[in-house]
Amino acid sequence: MKTQNTTPQSKITLETTLNQLLEMGFKKRVADNIIKYNIDIIEDILGVKYMDEFMNDFPKNTLLDKTKTGVGATSMALRHKDKYVIAVPFRDLASNKEEWCLEEKIDVLTINGDTTSEEIQSYTGNKIIVVYDSLYKVSKHIKNFESFRIMIDEAHILLLSGTFRKRAIYTVFEEYTKYKDYVFLTATIPSRMYEMDEFKNMPKAIIKWKHNPQPTFLSHIIDPYSDNTLSNVLFSICIE
Repeated sequence: MKTQNTTPQSKITLETTLNQLLEMGFKKRVADNIIKYNIDIIEDILGVKYMDEFMNDFPKNTLLDKTKTGVGATSMALRHKDKYVIAVPFRDLASNKEEWCLEEKIDVLTINGDTTSEEIQSYTGNKIIVVYDSLYKVSKHIKNFESFRIMIDEAHILLLSGTFRKRAIYTVFEEYTKYKDYVFLTATIPSRMYEMDEFKNMPKAIIKWKHNPQPTFLSHIIDPYSDNTLSNVLFSICIE
């Protein structure tokens, strides 16, 4: 879907595409983004709750808008047969996922600022959870780390926290291309994130769930798709 050509025929095509997206249930601002940024649609035609009920893998080297939280994206990566690094923005989030892995009997290494090089080097499993700031430790201390795939979870934080977590953000962008393949994942993607230099040329995808997510209290106050600076700051504070 292209937007550069503005001939009458192209305008008709764009209008038709927009109407089709609206009929699918996309809000207009999201439909506009799908057209403008040539975003692929992954459709849940079964009406399921979790991603692994209709997907068996993530799109590779892609910025993926899952549009809903609590759909089992990280669980899908942690259960996947391939080696995976899951990068998350906060320690608490890493700890929560580590506890889930213990309950599910999944061998996982959690890496944060306190994790020593000896602990990392002695790990021989194939699932790693790491806080953004410590992502460099994986490539530094894990042998054959290039055989791992990487998921950067809560990817909107890379934009919304950029002004006060520069080290963490730079670390992610310096490290992710070193892996076998990558997926940036978020359920709340601000439109201007598509304009970031790091994402401009990256393939993009969005999940269309058969049952649309219900609006939350937070979504009534703050629109995560808005480019309003104050909204983005407030949203970032609420998330953190």
